Amino acid sequence: WVLARRKRDSFYFDTSLKYRSVPFANILWPSIRYSLFVELLPKYLYSIAVKNYFKSHSPVGVKIWGEGTTPEGFLMMKHLEKKPAMKPLTFYWNWVPYHSPYDPNVRSIDLYFGSGYWHETYLEKRGLPANRIELVGITKVDAIIEYRKKFNKELSARTLGIPLKYSRYILFDSGVVMRGYLSSSEQSITLKTILRLSIENPSTAIMIKPHPGYKGNYIERFVKRHRALTNVYMIEKDQVPYDALNVADLLITKISTLAIESMLFEKPVICVVLDLERRWRIFH
Repeated sequence: WVLARRKRDSFYFDTSLKYRSVPFANILWPSIRYSLFVELLPKYLYSIAVKNYFKSHSPVGVKIWGEGTTPEGFLMMKHLEKKPAMKPLTFYWNWVPYHSPYDPNVRSIDLYFGSGYWHETYLEKRGLPANRIELVGITKVDAIIEYRKKFNKELSARTLGIPLKYSRYILFDSGVVMRGYLSSSEQSITLKTILRLSIENPSTAIMIKPHPGYKGNYIERFVKRHRALTNVYMIEKDQVPYDALNVADLLITKISTLAIESMLFEKPVICVVLDLERRWRIFH
């Protein structure tokens, strides 16, 4: 990092880092800084953890996280490729079939699970043969149906500690910052807009639920700056979202399996796509 700081100025004024005479080194630098400060150490620790795990374990099957495009899945695949004789069955399941911002190595994954026609058609279009696709349905649907039989809005609101005195209830899924999926600026802009909405609409309750993979306390600190807002409620990130969905009249997210669950609760969803990328328009 010290060496990087010393070279920052020369990086800023590197004439090769231009597009049509527009310099973009200053745009890239925050991403490089984020990589060094936030991403580098967890990737290293995860790489060591994978090696240590396989020294004492021989799993029959391994789910490849993010289809091998996220750091966890990528590092797992890299480790398994080094020892092909010991390679377990690799499989992948994704609630929502969408075009990844990266190029997943589908040849390295042995088996793909899907819920039905939607998944099957998507996987076939990607060139996967029928013998590598297994349709298994969605067990979570049954769980949601059973939950809705047992819990109504009043019970869920009581569980969350949210009074039923508001005219409407909005659940905001803040997502998790991840390269190619959700940037910190996207998350920040949407959060600020949500809080402005709560200021302008005091009769509306805003429930904010961070993603289970969310790290840090940025969202909590930002919300605390608006202490006067009594209509904003934080939901624990590790809490099952069913109570929040049961209370909510609307879900706001970018891309999340929570959107599918919201539809199973018969609640409308707004997907905030600020970068206009068509691959995220998956809920149409």
